[in-house]
Amino acid sequence: MLAQKTPLVRLVLPCALLVCALSPAQAAETPTEAVMAFYDRPGLENDPAARDRFADPARSVLDGSDRLRRSGQGECLDPHMALDNVEGDAADLRRTLRTREVVQAEEAKVLVAFTAQGAPHRMEWKLKKVGGAWKVVDILSVTGEWALSQYNCE
Repeated sequence: MLAQKTPLVRLVLPCALLVCALSPAQAAETPTEAVMAFYDRPGLENDPAARDRFADPARSVLDGSDRLRRSGQGECLDPHMALDNVEGDAADLRRTLRTREVVQAEEAKVLVAFTAQGAPHRMEWKLKKVGGAWKVVDILSVTGEWALSQYNCE
């Protein structure tokens, strides 16, 4: 019986290892899945270890913010960008969060609507396919009328 399972194990194990070796951004199959990582882990957009999830112009702004923080001169970006710069309750967010995805070839937009602190918020995430993975190139607040790409963190 074990001899019959061995060929399958030889096939499944390398495939499983390959999937585990992919970064979270590379493993995301859709633009919406790439964006949802930021709602599953609030503050991820400010984590330097997550820079592989971004491409320019967003990556340049975030890298500038990292340099400013390391210099000790303060913060450039709000720690709650994905939540439209407000703190949100995780239960409210899960209950109210809605997404809509629009893909055109190698570019995509993910519209996110949610309620935080009792007020409705709408965000637009722009993504681009880079190396086979969806990367965030900008984050826009429809409600607050700001865009990550407009920040200058130098």
